[in-house]
Amino acid sequence: MASIDTILKTYQNNFDSNKINAEIQNIFTLRYKSEYTTENIKICLSCLDYTKLTSSDTDLNVSKFVNNLLTIQAQKDFQVAGVCVYPNFINIVNKTLGSSNIKRVSVCGNFPSSQTFSEVKHLECQMAIKNGATEIDVVVNIGDIFEGNYQKVYNDLKEIRRISKSVKMKVILETGELQDPQLIFNTAITTMYARADFIKTSTGKSQISATPEAAYIMCQAIKEYQNKTGKKIGIKIAGGISSTEDAIRYICIIKYMLGSSWLTPSLFRIGSSSLLGKLLKDL
Repeated sequence: MASIDTILKTYQNNFDSNKINAEIQNIFTLRYKSEYTTENIKICLSCLDYTKLTSSDTDLNVSKFVNNLLTIQAQKDFQVAGVCVYPNFINIVNKTLGSSNIKRVSVCGNFPSSQTFSEVKHLECQMAIKNGATEIDVVVNIGDIFEGNYQKVYNDLKEIRRISKSVKMKVILETGELQDPQLIFNTAITTMYARADFIKTSTGKSQISATPEAAYIMCQAIKEYQNKTGKKIGIKIAGGISSTEDAIRYICIIKYMLGSSWLTPSLFRIGSSSLLGKLLKDL
């Protein structure tokens, strides 16, 4: 394969943030009321990666977190897509979920910064998978992105992909730190060529998390990548999604940019620790 820098040159975009934001507002104006439906709230529930990522997590409270979810699901007759935790708790999630087909999702690769030795990141991914992770969420090194070192990012992700080929790999772009539309687009393309199954907005640990503009640009990258390769890549919105209104707005963008076929757990996820109760209430 050609170098990732050569590949990036085949994607020509001149992003204008003002035009992008105007189009996003137009999408919301035309679609928001009609998309705020029971069906779409149910889609948000079924595509939710229910998340617990705090420094005070313990085996006991992670177990309670999962058991509480299972109780609510039994009472309300629904199922989330996945439960997302730090890698040292994935065995607890796996045991507590038992025979449930809810995905066991682990953040990996020195989340949330990606700033450590590559070997350490790779070992953490391997250990998470060994302990039951069926999906891993890894972060790009945005320092390398700012330096324009896309090949290094690509190589690192390709190695993670090699050792995690048995599971789904979501790659976090940390778009709130990148901000610049071209950087977000280039990073998205780089990760998709490294065989990411999903691209994800944010860790939820930076000052700026998911934004409609970032989601729009990521959808544009997914669309152009599909046009060139024929491959569909998923999108995960995470960081600051705390209301049904927020979730529906992202559904509007994804449906407009990519189409209704993306609104399934295999291609769309919302990562949140606080959204579940809001969705159930508004449902």
